Amino acid sequence: MTTDFSKPTPPSADKRWRLVDATMRRLGNHSRGLIETLHTVQETFGYLDEEALRYVAISLRVPLSRAYGVATFYHFFTLITTLSQILPSYHSLVKICADIPLSNTPGWSGSSSRDLG
Repeated sequence: MTTDFSKPTPPSADKRWRLVDATMRRLGNHSRGLIETLHTVQETFGYLDEEALRYVAISLRVPLSRAYGVATFYHFFTLITTLSQILPSYHSLVKICADIPLSNTPGWSGSSSRDLG
């Protein structure tokens, strides 16, 4: 039985993964570089998501549970678990005209609230 220790492919073609790879290489692709590598991901992307945790864990040969444990233990890390946490809700993306003459138009506010739900 052979174990495949080949380098995993980055989660996306984003060139910022090269910075993460460079950090792991500089630290010898060793598990002791987990925190610093997660810091690099955080600084580069602004958050940690499941794909990033999985990629770093596989690359450094640590259990995903350990990478997740480190990410949730340290308050420096922003862990994103769903897309809705990255993107604001639709209600904050929609801007209704607040012009006073327009807002006094009969049916204006009623129709917009029905359309938006």
